[in-house]
Formats: sequence, structure tokens, C-alpha cells
Amino acid sequence: MRYPPRTLEKTSGFFLNQSFVSGLRTLGKFNMPFDLLVEADQLDDVLKLVKLAPGVTFNLNHLGYPQISNNSKASFDTWADRISNLAQQKNVHCKLSGLPQCTGGTNWTASDFEPFVRHILDVFPPSRINYAGNWFILNKYGDYESMWRAVQQVMDDLKVSPESRALIFGKAAKMLYNLSV
Repeated sequence: MRYPPRTLEKTSGFFLNQSFVSGLRTLGKFNMPFDLLVEADQLDDVLKLVKLAPGVTFNLNHLGYPQISNNSKASFDTWADRISNLAQQKNVHCKLSGLPQCTGGTNWTASDFEPFVRHILDVFPPSRINYAGNWFILNKYGDYESMWRAVQQVMDDLKVSPESRALIFGKAAKMLYNLSV
């Protein structure tokens, strides 16, 4: 089964509907971020939306659902280009989450995640990357402890500094969601 399951017909331009954009802009007035749960092939429309609502802070969930299971250079390059374009927008953050789901199965390893995490770290500053375990969905795609160890292994392999890790694993989310805890 594909994750996320499509329950609504996907239409090009959904995010560009004038009423939707107008309502979304209201979030900026209250300093409230908007979490985006989209698939990789929707990222071009997301970029247009982000530019239409520059006063809104966006948080892209699950790295925009790259097709990790596909493992093709063309798929990766298309996703990476779209992510790079989004990262250039200062009002876009990226949630480091959903990696096991993006594989579509349970036979994933840290090396499956590494190119995708590397790219996120290359294009987004750590202050705009926030980690989420997605534990309630993860049970279908493995277990939390294995996923956590895989993400930590990738961070070790990429030599991510303790300061950057502190941002990614807590401080960035606190800033994004205006949390004082």
C-alpha cells in the first residue's frame, strides 16, 4: 500500500485556489505556521503557494515524500531540485520525518535515508530543519528505535555537529511553533 493513501482526487493547482491562498494568508497575521503534507510531485505547486503567501511560515512534512523506494537517479534529482527551490524561500522549513514510509516497506537502512538527509542538510540551515518521529504511523514500516538509530547513524556519517543536532532535534521546532517549553 502506498503511503500516504490518496483519499481525495489529486488535482493540479489545488494549493493555488484563490480562496485557499486568502485563508492561508491569515495564519501569518497570527504567527502560526502551516504544515504541508504533500507528495513530491506537488512540490512545484507548493513553491508557487509559498511565493503567494510570503507572510506565512511553512513546514514541509516528511521531506516532501521523496520516492526512496524508487531509488532512481531521475526521481532523486527531480525531488532534489524541487527541494532546493523551496529551501531558497526563507519562510519554508523542513520536517525530517517520514523516512520509513517513503521506502514503502520495512527493509530500510540508514544508507537508504542518507542521500535524502544529506540533501536537506545541504540546502536548509539547521535552524529550519525539525525532527519528528512519526511514531504512530511508523509501526507499519518498522519500529521507532530502529528508525531513530538509522537517523542518528546518518547524522554521524555526515558529521553533523552537536550544535546543528540540537537545533534539528528540538530547538528549531520550538522556534517554529513558538513554544516556550
